[in-house]
Amino acid sequence: MQIPTLGKSGPWGGNDGSVVDSENPSRIESITILYKGIIASFEYSYIDYYGNRRTTGPWGSKNPNRTEIVLGPGEILTAVSGTVIKHNTPMETKVDVVQTLEFVTNKKTYGPYGNLDNNKQLGTPFSAVAPDGKAIVGFFGRTDGRYVNAIGVYIA
Repeated sequence: MQIPTLGKSGPWGGNDGSVVDSENPSRIESITILYKGIIASFEYSYIDYYGNRRTTGPWGSKNPNRTEIVLGPGEILTAVSGTVIKHNTPMETKVDVVQTLEFVTNKKTYGPYGNLDNNKQLGTPFSAVAPDGKAIVGFFGRTDGRYVNAIGVYIA
C-alpha cells in the first residue's frame, strides 16, 4: 500500500516547546480541547492509512473548560481557524500560544473555543481551508507542556 502525500498548512504560533506530530493520518474521528483564555491542551483521535485507530496528545496542560468534538459518519473536517497571541507566563516571560480555535466540517461549525472576551487582547488570525475534494486529516504543532504553542494541519 502506498501512503498518499500529505499537504501541510502552518504551523501558526511560535517556536517554543517541542515538536508534536501524527503518524500517517487519513481521517479525524474526534478532537478534545481544554481551554480558558487560551487553548491549554489539544488531543485528537484519528484513523491512519493502515486502518489503525490512534490518539495523539494531549499537547499542553489541564484546564477547566473541556470540549470533545466527535465527527459523525461521513463528516469531514474542511477548515480550521483561530488566533495566536503572546501570553504572559507565571515567570513574567511571553510565549506564543494558540488563543482560539474553530473547526468547520461538511456538516457544521464547532466553536470558537478559547478567549472570546472582547475586552482582552485579540490575537493574530490564521486559517486553513481544504481544497474541494480534500479534507483536513491531521494536526501537528509545538507544545512546551503547559500550552499549545503552535498548530498546523495535514490535508489529503
